[in-house]
Amino acid sequence: MDVSFSGVSSADASLLAQELELSLIRAGAPRQAISLRQSSSENMSGLGTILGVDVDLALHAIGAMGYLACFAHCIFEIASKHRVEIVINTEDGTIKIPAAQVTTKMIAQAIAPKNIETNTEQKS
Repeated sequence: MDVSFSGVSSADASLLAQELELSLIRAGAPRQAISLRQSSSENMSGLGTILGVDVDLALHAIGAMGYLACFAHCIFEIASKHRVEIVINTEDGTIKIPAAQVTTKMIAQAIAPKNIETNTEQKS
């Protein structure tokens, strides 16, 4: 799974991805499950603008519901704080969630592997 931010400069996207990475680590996500990388080779900032997540490793380390709650909450906090659109790429496709419509439930549904039912409470 990859998480990125739309409608901001690559420098801002990089800062948001780094902020999300720190938030996830503080919330208990395993460091080895998270990686920052550039959105393209044309991005010369040297900093990551996409946060990649090894979902299998995260699921193994913190469990299915822990993964959904932790990641949905952290992504929601960044998106709502900075009022940015979230772009989530999974093996099932790409989902864009506008800042004005973001909820933890929407995020949980977007990031949940197909074999996990989402019962995450909505926060606003």
